[in-house]
Amino acid sequence: MKLLELDKTKRIRISFENVSELIMSNSNKLKSELKAGTRHITESRSFTIELLLPFHASYYAVLGAKYVPVTGGKCLLIEVRYSDTNTEIYENTLSYNKKTVFKGLSNEYVDSVLKTSIDYFQNNIPPSGKTIFDVAAFCEVGSSPLLFKIITKIVLEILLNEQYPVSDDVIKNICDRYLQERL
Repeated sequence: MKLLELDKTKRIRISFENVSELIMSNSNKLKSELKAGTRHITESRSFTIELLLPFHASYYAVLGAKYVPVTGGKCLLIEVRYSDTNTEIYENTLSYNKKTVFKGLSNEYVDSVLKTSIDYFQNNIPPSGKTIFDVAAFCEVGSSPLLFKIITKIVLEILLNEQYPVSDDVIKNICDRYLQERL
């Protein structure tokens, strides 16, 4: 993953590939299906982001998704993978406390990711295909539904951007824009 600094206190790591050590393959799935618009994306894509904010109540999240086009499809399937029990520690983290970062998406945050995705596509034309959130990590104390809402919007904005893969400056601008929601 590539490290970027948004400012002196905010850092992100990004990857345009799934981070294999964080892929949730054998997990629960929450799904929703939306009617696709006229927008077409012809290639598969992946994007993962790890977000570290200044230390306070909600400062850490990792989320990644892949988009797979479906030719001639009329819907967008959104799938969020999660686990009821997250016990495996993620050691390769930016977090302040490496002992409390767990691989996977806790069921505490799955509704936030799915609802935010649905809301996002009410304001943006959904392409036909599948968007699968299958990469995640969270901090036992430093993550929140609000932070997963923000990071979901960031992932979708970059993953489905017309100029994919997106430049570092565009990624920073997208992150800054969505992080304003926390203020």
